[in-house]
Order: sequence, then structure tokens, then C-alpha cells
Amino acid sequence: MVVTPLDREIFSRIMAETLKKVSSLRDIGKQVLQVGFSFLGTPYGFHTLDGEDKEELVINFRQMDCFTFVENTVVLTRMIREGKETLKDFAALLEQLRYHQGQRVDFASRLHYFSHWLYEGVEKGWFINITPSLGGEPIQKKLFYITAHLRDYPALFDDRIYKKMKEREEALDPIPLYHLPKGKIKAVQEQIRDGDIVAITTACEGLDVSHVGFAVQDGKGLRLLHASSEAGMVILAQERLTRYLEQDQSRLGIVVARLV
Repeated sequence: MVVTPLDREIFSRIMAETLKKVSSLRDIGKQVLQVGFSFLGTPYGFHTLDGEDKEELVINFRQMDCFTFVENTVVLTRMIREGKETLKDFAALLEQLRYHQGQRVDFASRLHYFSHWLYEGVEKGWFINITPSLGGEPIQKKLFYITAHLRDYPALFDDRIYKKMKEREEALDPIPLYHLPKGKIKAVQEQIRDGDIVAITTACEGLDVSHVGFAVQDGKGLRLLHASSEAGMVILAQERLTRYLEQDQSRLGIVVARLV
């Protein structure tokens, strides 16, 4: 496990500040947002999990990308709901969620693609994928972005790991992927609840989603709590989700999942 003294300090602070607040809430979506808001202002970080040596379980509360922000928030929420309080408890749940069949073996065992992460998360009993019930449509994409960007992932310089990752990508072809096209979101957006995970599907070749965060329903409409590379930190978006999607043609729609 890779964790710094500052990570331990942040973990202790979050537990002290949010444990009672989260425990007093009955709705899991509200609990998720309570934990997520505790990370507001946390700096954005790129490739915070990647190294050149063996795959370690990295715990990083100092910097987060959109995906690790969601992971940290989900795991902390589940941990609190299960009455657990230690960093060791957090690490065990994080490993279960982050890796294929909950087993950390190497770089290729990490669930890099959101659709694979969600598919296994549903099988593990963490989530329900509500996208189909919202009127989501199936889309077919071959996933190869990681092995096509070798220079961005030093672990792939190992031929054995590269081959294993390539096999992992090919094995994802049969996994169904549903998304709600952005033109259909307004009609059903009231069915999306606080704390639902919202992932943005992308036109980028070889990739399923380009961004992920949490739904926030308030007086300003449906917005996203997320780690933003543009803002450089975890923020609550000012614009509505529909507006955010319209700003970029490569943003095709959304996948919505709800914590169990």
C-alpha cells in the first residue's frame, strides 16, 4: 500500500468531519454527496496511480483525477455505511472495487475502463446501472485506448504486461454498454438522483467515457460534482449537465449508475 503521512492526515480529518454527518443521513445519495463535498478544492492530478514498478495499491487524497475522486468518495461512503473507520478498512474496499475480481495482481488487473469498472461493480453488488431504465441505447465500441497510448503508461513497456492488457481489452468486447444520448437527457433528468454516478460517453476512438462525477439536483438543475482538469480541482459545476455536454461535440451522452 502506498500512502503518505499527508494522506493519512486528510483521511483522519474527513472521518472526523463527515462520519457523524454521513451516518445521520438515511439516503445513500445524500451520503455520497456529503463525502464528495468534503473534497471540494482538492487539486486535480494526472496519472496519480501509475508507476514503473509493480502495481501498488495507491491511496491518494492529495490529488485526484475524475475517476479517483469517484472511487475515493464511493469507498468512503460504503466504509462508513458498514460501520468501518480505519484506513486499513478503506484500503481493503478500495482494492475490491478498483481491480478485476477484487484482486490486485498487476497493471492489467486494474479496471481502467469505466464500463468494465461499472460492470464488475454491479456484479460485486456495489451499483445498479440505471441507464437502460432511463431509455439508454446500446452502443458498440472496441476499447483499445490504453494499449494505443503506450508512452502514457510506463507499465506497458513490459511486454508481458502489454500483452495481458491487450487481451483484457479484447475480452471487454462482449460487455454491453448503454448510454443516454445527450438529446434525451432533459426528458428524464428528474429521474436522476443526488449522488448518482454520471459518466460522459465519448466519440474518442478506443475509449468508452471521457469524464465522470456525481449528480447534484438543486435549484440550478442537474449539475456535476467532479474533479475538473479545467478548473484544476474538485468543484461543483456552475453550468447544468446538459450545457456541459453541449460545449463539446465529442461528449455524446451519459451513463448513470446508482449505489446500492
